[in-house]
Amino acid sequence: MTCAGLASMIILSDKINAQNGVFRDNEFFCCQNVEINDNQRRIRAGLQWLASHFSVTRNPGDNRVLYYLYALERVGRMSGQRFIGSHDWYREGSDYLIRLKGARVNSGQTLEYWVGEDAEERDPIIATCYALLFLSKGRRAVLISKLEYGLTENWNVHHSDIKHLTAFVEQRWHKEMTWQNVDLNAATVDDLQLSPILYLGGVNSPVPTNEAQAKKLAQKLRDYLDRGGFIVAESVCSGAAFDSGFKRLVTLMFPGESDLLQPLPPEHPIWRAEVPIKPTQLRPIYGVSFGCRTSIVYLPSQMGVPSLSCLWEAAPALKNDPTILPENQEKIEGGLNLGLNIASYATNRELKTKDLVLASQNDSSNFEQTVRGRLYVANVRHPGGCQSAPRALQNLLNSAAKELGLRTGVEERKIALSDAKLYEFPILFMHGRTAFNLTDVERSKLKAYLDRGGVLFVNSICGSDAFTNSFRRQVELMYPDQKLKPIPGSDPVWTNQFGGFDLKQVEIRLKSSGAGADKTSVVKKPVQMEALTVNGRYAIFFSPIDLSCALEQYSSASCPGYSVQDAAKIGLNVILYAVEK
Repeated sequence: MTCAGLASMIILSDKINAQNGVFRDNEFFCCQNVEINDNQRRIRAGLQWLASHFSVTRNPGDNRVLYYLYALERVGRMSGQRFIGSHDWYREGSDYLIRLKGARVNSGQTLEYWVGEDAEERDPIIATCYALLFLSKGRRAVLISKLEYGLTENWNVHHSDIKHLTAFVEQRWHKEMTWQNVDLNAATVDDLQLSPILYLGGVNSPVPTNEAQAKKLAQKLRDYLDRGGFIVAESVCSGAAFDSGFKRLVTLMFPGESDLLQPLPPEHPIWRAEVPIKPTQLRPIYGVSFGCRTSIVYLPSQMGVPSLSCLWEAAPALKNDPTILPENQEKIEGGLNLGLNIASYATNRELKTKDLVLASQNDSSNFEQTVRGRLYVANVRHPGGCQSAPRALQNLLNSAAKELGLRTGVEERKIALSDAKLYEFPILFMHGRTAFNLTDVERSKLKAYLDRGGVLFVNSICGSDAFTNSFRRQVELMYPDQKLKPIPGSDPVWTNQFGGFDLKQVEIRLKSSGAGADKTSVVKKPVQMEALTVNGRYAIFFSPIDLSCALEQYSSASCPGYSVQDAAKIGLNVILYAVEK
């Protein structure tokens, strides 16, 4: 009954707050009642009880487990909680339901329905309905996560702002979606990746006073951005402390760079991605360009101007207050439309449901069944520009199928370093052209793969110093007592010993300097490849000069590296070595 009571309290509390919120008597009252009220306190107490008694395999109150899971889904979704206590309720609940159905066997066949233990839930129709309600409603795509930080409620001044914005976007896009609150300090990078947009707002500084903790937080958010994330930050209620704290956070996320936050120009897509913002509704917005787009937007507070958070909180007034003045209606609509534009720019309207996001993190469902006699090479997904030369590996594998006479061919797979199927591939391919960082989990998984006999083949696209330096750093963190060392030109890997090519000399394109710098000179040299040795064999092949653009049949003065012909031969020799060893 706790779940049913909580869901009812959340619904009633939202209705009450909507009537007595931040817009009344045709005036905006922002930043009111920052601390939680009695209703919210009761809801939190109920959530704490659920957390202390949490289970997805039993009902804390009676035997109706599947009914309880449906009620639990309503609490998690309506409260916007990704976690109940430390439990990811949807991940754990869906895992249990899949196992429960899979365990029911009838005449040697897995049942296509659920059956519970309680008398009511022994009816497969009732049990299956409860299970499907949990799985379908709980899987809604997350549009935006509101980040909880600090010891007070200053991160949540307007309790329903993100909820109301999500409802508005949901209506405009005709897609079912949801929102959530996430504890920024407790969440991992994988947790944050469930949401394409993070909202960080408030009054107080979001940066811990402890320097080590501040850098750890900055690295977490940078890792999230590296993996395609988007951050909306907003100073609410004239939050001078938030303003200075967030600006410091940006400098910690991008060390060594200055003047990162720049005003968005009039031609920026955010002003017109879906709805053109009227001149009267324009406000200062600053952005940080990262990768191929703006990845951070920041809205400072303005004296006498309602924040976006305040306008989103006031959204119910558009439907519930027939006396609203046109100018106030325009303000609320302008705030919602700007939020809609930001969401459209950040996501391109492409949202993944929870189950698909979780599957992409686990990655075990991303592959078709492997076929005997076919060589698979996995292309590592990472935040250092892994898509900068998208045809490189497939072109190499096409050459392998042709040159090595593999009748069944060679195929590419894309894989995350956290994937449990990493060990099914004798060789991983990795390339990039921007600075990046791997998480502790990713480094640990990669090191275990290498220690168990796997081979990693890496090159810096166009000889990128940023990627090269980042990759060297990741190797140092994995193997602090070992070094990448040049492979001698006479090494067997550059001969036909493993069935490949004699590569004692190869063509390397060098970028000219000074006059005529737009031209490329070609020299004959031994292969410029470095390696890390693990258990007496090469576990990492690293080329600090380009292979990937050459594999894409691309040669330019701006992209020094191997010739098109020799790049493919080098790659084939490395593949043959990995398969042989």
